[in-house]
Amino acid sequence: MVTYEATDTSMNTGYCIFYITIIDDEPPVLECPDDIIGVAPNTSGISITWSEPTYTDNSGNTVILSSTRNSADVFTFGTHNVTYTGIDQSGNSGTCGFEITIEDKEPPVISDCPPDMNWTTSPGVNYTTVTWKEPAADDNAGTPSLLPTHSNGSRFYIGDTIVTYTAEDVYANTATCIFKINVQDIEPPEVLTCPDNTTYSTDSGNPNRSDVNWEIPTFQDNVPGSLVYSSNINPSSNTFQLGTTMVTYEATDTSMNTGYCIFYITIIDDEPPVLECPDDIIGVAPNTSGISITWSEPTYTDNSAKTVILSSTRNSADVFTFGTHNVTYTGIDQSGNSGTCGFEITIEDKEPPVISDCPPDMNWTTSPGVNYTTVTWKEPAADDNAGTPSLLPTHSNGSRFYIGDTIVTYTAEDVYANTATCIFKINVQG
Repeated sequence: MVTYEATDTSMNTGYCIFYITIIDDEPPVLECPDDIIGVAPNTSGISITWSEPTYTDNSGNTVILSSTRNSADVFTFGTHNVTYTGIDQSGNSGTCGFEITIEDKEPPVISDCPPDMNWTTSPGVNYTTVTWKEPAADDNAGTPSLLPTHSNGSRFYIGDTIVTYTAEDVYANTATCIFKINVQDIEPPEVLTCPDNTTYSTDSGNPNRSDVNWEIPTFQDNVPGSLVYSSNINPSSNTFQLGTTMVTYEATDTSMNTGYCIFYITIIDDEPPVLECPDDIIGVAPNTSGISITWSEPTYTDNSAKTVILSSTRNSADVFTFGTHNVTYTGIDQSGNSGTCGFEITIEDKEPPVISDCPPDMNWTTSPGVNYTTVTWKEPAADDNAGTPSLLPTHSNGSRFYIGDTIVTYTAEDVYANTATCIFKINVQG
């Protein structure tokens, strides 16, 4: 505000007031970082950091910066524009920008690349049709192309053929899967007849079978000529031991190609072992906790003459309580055949109950005017190793007793009929 005053000699004043406004319409000048190139490991991208732009402004005051992206943001494959805007305190804005390019330098990954293969020609021709499990390709930038030099399931001729699969991603990174297919002209003699696999049971009481036989196999070959036969088992050796025996016949032609007839002779053991258990056992236990009973394991015989594995429902030295217990042994031979035997263990209770606090003999006099009196006493108690026994008196506590001697008997009896008595005498005088 500019003010002018004019004052006369009488001190009267006049005023002139006006305003001068200086505005800042000059934008700030921003200087951004240089363009940035980064390499990301996968499509999730990579965090990129940078320093904020520097700036100058004619006002010399702080400039407020904002940007389309922030330092440490994650950037995916491709080119990204980052723009900074600076606004000074007069509202003037200036901008600068730079590019962030995220590159993919990682080649695709090929999995399940087939191994080298050896094939033989199809009958009567110099090639064969070869198939394989298709490999798969993956890439950090999506699914790449995967192209082979030879088609899966096509013809491959005698010799070595190199098959190459090339995987290429959208950024021209490539990877290869290479394997070799070898086709050989090996056509063995063909088996016309070959015995079936045969299963026999052992001869009774023996670990073998003595009457095994079969028809001799026959062969034919695509190239006329003599065939040479051989076998690992002499047909006259007709006794086979327990188990499975592989019988192999070979027919070899003049080109040393060999055809095979293989069959199996299996001798099984379906004869169970015979077990002999101990005799029945009787034991006496001192209380309901029982008593440890020991015995010798059963003896056994088996046609295989091999070890028989024994198991039992109870073990020697186990504790047995009152009553009768069945013990069963099972014997399983090495062919899984099982035999059993069993015996009984009977645990008896021979211990009588124990009566405590048995009353002593007593002397009483008759009640006035009558020939008897009412007699009471402290009740005895009974205990037993097999639980609480019954306890019954011949005369009731608190009943009438007449002149003379009366014998009172308490009888305790447990669940196994073992008894004990408490006897005392009551003498009543007139």
